[in-house]
Amino acid sequence: MKKLMLGVAFSAALFTGAAQAVTFSGTTIDESVTTEIHLSGASAPLAFIEGLLTNQSVPDTNQLCVPNTTIYKYKDNGGGKDQNVYLCQTAARLTAAGVKPYLALYKRSLGGSAIGVNPLINGALVDFMKVKGVTCAASAPVGFLTTLTCGYYTTGTTVNAAFKNPKKPDFGVSDVDPATFRGTNTPAGFQPVTAAQVALLTVKPAVSQTFGVTVSLNLRNALQTLQGKPAGSELAANQPSLTTAQIKTIFAGNTALWSTAIPGLAASHVHICRRVNGSGTGAQFAQYFYNYPTVGAAPQRAAPASELAAVPVFAPESAAFASVHQLSTAGQVSECLAELSAGTNTVGTAFNNIYGAKFAVGIQSTDANANNAIAWRFVKVDNVAPTLANVNAGTYKDWYEFTYNYNTAYYNTRPLDVKTGVSQVIAQTGVTPVVQALDVATSNQLSHGQAGFQTVPGACTGSLYVNKFTRSGKAANAPLRKCP
Repeated sequence: MKKLMLGVAFSAALFTGAAQAVTFSGTTIDESVTTEIHLSGASAPLAFIEGLLTNQSVPDTNQLCVPNTTIYKYKDNGGGKDQNVYLCQTAARLTAAGVKPYLALYKRSLGGSAIGVNPLINGALVDFMKVKGVTCAASAPVGFLTTLTCGYYTTGTTVNAAFKNPKKPDFGVSDVDPATFRGTNTPAGFQPVTAAQVALLTVKPAVSQTFGVTVSLNLRNALQTLQGKPAGSELAANQPSLTTAQIKTIFAGNTALWSTAIPGLAASHVHICRRVNGSGTGAQFAQYFYNYPTVGAAPQRAAPASELAAVPVFAPESAAFASVHQLSTAGQVSECLAELSAGTNTVGTAFNNIYGAKFAVGIQSTDANANNAIAWRFVKVDNVAPTLANVNAGTYKDWYEFTYNYNTAYYNTRPLDVKTGVSQVIAQTGVTPVVQALDVATSNQLSHGQAGFQTVPGACTGSLYVNKFTRSGKAANAPLRKCP
């Protein structure tokens, strides 16, 4: 690994010989030639948003960066789950529309979807990751992508003050409609979203993303054995299933043992790896499975207060109820599931496995864990796999349209280059060939079938990558059919 100062990296590796006149000095990005846009919110679509900037399979006419040129990705040292920055040479059609020669997209995923809603309503500053004037460690390039790891965290979830970069987000991204963030969906430090506050926002449905129930790999194998399938098989035909009733019982958190929740399993303690309040992944799950907050009370037991502290202290298992671990990003949930499956612990990260090997369950968007590289798997729900084909057939219904949101009044004050950059991110997200390219790149490797994202209904094309249904503006669980 070699250390690179930001300005040095660009002048030496990216911009030498460039046609534009670039005036980088020391460790400072020359903002006169760089458009910087700040996006906060949902962690579930992080890979999709990253693909918009970095994936060369996106058609050239839809690229935000100049195709086949070096792109820099800066990530936090917690695995890149929480903070990322992408920097590239701006595609020609964007520069023609007013974007500067270089484009920097700051993406904060920490805190989840509501951080793409509440701070925009309130005009609040949120911490993005600073990459100007700091030192980050570069790994060897992979294709056109050079990744640098920055010391955002000192230990665990403690942020290094030198890397704090407080900014008002230019726009946000949310897994669900902003009006959902009330009740227990309200993030810490904010008030529930009201109808009057939603009216302050411009809300643009982007694409639908399919979610799924995930289980630790050891639990997947045990379920396969229980259901008469070969343990460890990755074939779609051998994907185990949980019923809606079992899922609701397990995630309520009031059942301590797996043998009670699912007769025939070992009497192992139940662990739930879920997201903190304000997560769109959690909000859509509660809406779909429990019809919350439309009606009824919050269905899920909270994690112990000690685990939600600034420096988490993980609680011992209880004989009375499940162990609930509430985590800030999809990547942290993934870590929780994998470490409980293997009985390992990665020191200094968000989840501290003091429990050994345990069965665990969670919720993730289905573009996650491509190639089954992490020790957890998706399961069927009521014998229906979470695939795009089943979404379009109307048989799998745990999906929601994520939205881009911005404060209309604040957005109107932003410079033209920033507004153009934001509008292009939003526009290219909804292009079917873009969605197809990114699904194939990140989601087509799941052994149970292709999953991931679909564009919202327009013309009924019959494409796998166009959802035939929509929930836009709807709170009910049943999707609205848009195609014959």
